[in-house]
Amino acid sequence: MNKPWPSSRRGRVVAVSTALCLGVASSLSACATLPSHSDPKAIHSYAPGESGTTVPGPQKGDAPDEVLRGFFSASAHPSHSHKAARAFLTSKSSDAWKDGNDAFIVQQLNINSSGQPLDDEATFDVSGSTIGVLGDGGTFTPRSGSYRSQFKLKKVNGEWRISSVPEGIILQSVDFEQTYRAYSVYFLDHTGRYLVSDRRWIYSQQDTIESSLMSLLASGPRQELAPGIGTALPAGTSITAKSDKVGGSTVDIKGLSQVSSDDRQKIAGQVVWTLIHADVRGPFTLMADGAPLLDQAHKSLSASDVSDLNPEPPEMNTLHAVADGSLETISASGATGDRGPFGRDGKILSAGITPNGGLAAVVERDNTADDDEGRGQSGSDSSVLRIGHVMDTDADTRNSLEEADGAAQPIVRGRTLTRPSWSEDGTVAWTVADGKEIHRVEYQTGTDSKSGSGSVKNEYIVDNDALRAQLRNDDENNDHKISEFRVANDGVRAAMIIGGRVFTAIIAPGEGGKSRIMSPRELGEVFVGDTATSLDWQPDGSLLIGTQSQDAPIWSVQPDGSDATRLTSNNVQAPVSAVASTRNELYITDSRSVLQLERNNSSDTATQNWREVPGLQGIRAQPIVSR
Repeated sequence: MNKPWPSSRRGRVVAVSTALCLGVASSLSACATLPSHSDPKAIHSYAPGESGTTVPGPQKGDAPDEVLRGFFSASAHPSHSHKAARAFLTSKSSDAWKDGNDAFIVQQLNINSSGQPLDDEATFDVSGSTIGVLGDGGTFTPRSGSYRSQFKLKKVNGEWRISSVPEGIILQSVDFEQTYRAYSVYFLDHTGRYLVSDRRWIYSQQDTIESSLMSLLASGPRQELAPGIGTALPAGTSITAKSDKVGGSTVDIKGLSQVSSDDRQKIAGQVVWTLIHADVRGPFTLMADGAPLLDQAHKSLSASDVSDLNPEPPEMNTLHAVADGSLETISASGATGDRGPFGRDGKILSAGITPNGGLAAVVERDNTADDDEGRGQSGSDSSVLRIGHVMDTDADTRNSLEEADGAAQPIVRGRTLTRPSWSEDGTVAWTVADGKEIHRVEYQTGTDSKSGSGSVKNEYIVDNDALRAQLRNDDENNDHKISEFRVANDGVRAAMIIGGRVFTAIIAPGEGGKSRIMSPRELGEVFVGDTATSLDWQPDGSLLIGTQSQDAPIWSVQPDGSDATRLTSNNVQAPVSAVASTRNELYITDSRSVLQLERNNSSDTATQNWREVPGLQGIRAQPIVSR
């Protein structure tokens, strides 16, 4: 059956600018009630560091409902097995309370009396909207549903205390936002060449954060990412970290006696970039089994020592566009058509350009294709993928490149092909044929990406059985066609739109080294529903999503679903059919033209207006940023 999106929620205006305020409606289509019995497991795979924060305890004369609210607020402080929250319980209840289950994050807790309270006993029904679960190791999983439970209180020495409390942790979203912070813990892609962020939520009110981050690094990636990423740290490794009195931090790693120098360099990259992106002050002294991790000359490390593993993508500010069927470069002076094979015939439907701007993968209308293996028929309803050089060079170089490209030979055909997406190193392009077949095309150039011959090294249909299985379980009668497929800069995550719904997945090596799609899950169920029309990855690893909702046409969303921001819709007319971004600018195509918005560090964007892009005024072009 179709997955319904209640009319009361479609297009709902929800202003979201801080983590987890996901705008959950009061009536939810799903019900995810906190289990009353389950085997306890730690919320974190590490022990939070000591905290100097003073958590308010129960106050003399508090009413029973005030004791309950104090308990929920104190539950956001995990130190010493939630010692602060246990102060609101009776001694017997405190001893019996199992606080180790996953923490359910609930928005707007409602506390109401259940029956008439007695002089020394009271029962309360507690309910709210569940918006996520904080799991093992600080992982966040979106979860829309409802929470309902019952709490009993009684007077102890004249003061109300909780005598019966369900096991597990309930965190109010406002308390969670104030006491937890998201950090990136860095692991390696399957090639060992790139760092991949694993976003974790850590208790922020501890004196130092280094040890928690290093414990998470030693424990490995979260389960859903594990098929696509790894670590240079061997199993059984232990890591401790501390701030130095003279500045910087010292990291002690044990268990690396058999690790190669190459892997030690990768470990250094994982550690240093994890700490840098957590705003931990350097330099970083890395020790392995009592000796410098690398060598004596590199005992103290900074970003420059591990720059080859810098997870931040290179800055790309050149804007391109597909306009009137041709590829153009956009500058302050206007639009300039590509002077190569992709700027003349007016048949281009979509395109992607490599990070260095040298190669373009384009989808064109194919009027000459034969019905090859059941894919693509001749005529205007057929599409073809071609790859070739972007011709922004002089005439002599341009002629040699055109010859080397072999007129950009057809690679993939289909009735429809999604907008091409490139890997970070510009060697692999992705597209989806007919909404079903995910194609991976490995393209090989000469010694220089802007010169020499180019050819397809390998091309195949990716195994996406895991995605198909989930979609069948969700809705066995839906056709499940992929209309957008975008690969992140890290090359490990993929985002896609299927029937207006946003999904993310992991690209992992499979049989014979071929890529496969793993760990698919829906991302935007709560705030986007089935209204998504376009998406792309942003430089910071979040997603920019365009929708057909006039009330909420543009969203910025973290890949774990924990943070969703509805961007200003001033001067935007839905639907938003294309999106792109740089570190400084956002680009969208609405129902009229291509618009841009300057990024603003302020959370208040309500007064900002989207403005037309010079050179593309009044044109419904497709904006493209090299990536």
